Amino acid sequence: MEKFVDIFSKKYNLNSKDAASLLALMEPVTYRRGEMLVREGELNTSFHLIGQGIWRGYYLRNGVDVSIWFATTGESLFSTRGYMGGRPSGTSIEAMSDSLLYRIGRQELEAFFHSSAAAANLGRRMFEREFLVFEERLINEGATQAKERYLSLLERMPELLQHVPLKHIASYLYITPQSLSRIRAELARKRIQIGELDFPHVCQHSQLVEVVSDGFLLPQDFFQSVKNDDFLAQTATDYIVALAHVRLRCFSADCL
Repeated sequence: MEKFVDIFSKKYNLNSKDAASLLALMEPVTYRRGEMLVREGELNTSFHLIGQGIWRGYYLRNGVDVSIWFATTGESLFSTRGYMGGRPSGTSIEAMSDSLLYRIGRQELEAFFHSSAAAANLGRRMFEREFLVFEERLINEGATQAKERYLSLLERMPELLQHVPLKHIASYLYITPQSLSRIRAELARKRIQIGELDFPHVCQHSQLVEVVSDGFLLPQDFFQSVKNDDFLAQTATDYIVALAHVRLRCFSADCL
């Protein structure tokens, strides 16, 4: 709990004592991957904080789900229409991983916000951040390059690839899964630089992993980058064979 209080406080720029006082009123609830907090058209007026896990919000368009946001540890989670207006949710909210949430009802939360000036200030900071996150999403959606939006998303949530199928990330970026695979393949080629031995891209000890059987180096996240990606998974063997021939090894002292 103390670790989460620290994460939550830093994410929302809160006093840790005030954050702990809110969490003391919240009920811990666990969810398994694939379970729903609320479905589109259902009513849920509760407010949640993500103690652990990754979640996504999406809506259906012509029978196809479109991801509109992702949220991770320390962030808030609630149906905007349900919490703010007492109306059925316009989105579905799904667990992308096994998760722990902290839950509180709307009336209880508002009573807490009215209990003291410190509590009211905590509420103001929390919802100010929600507006900032919403604005960032709008800015990212307006980016001209899908690759820029993809990199921005991974910078904010680097753990996303471990839990979220690429089809959901592609829908969030408003591109097809095939287009996302091409973007990822291009980024992988730039990082590996087959045949060019462009070591500045890979010669950082913390970012290297040695494949002992073949004796060459790959970026640490290479194998994770092909997970859940059919296109890259099919070409991964080709990359490895090529690298085996190139025998990527770095003897520079900078890599030690």
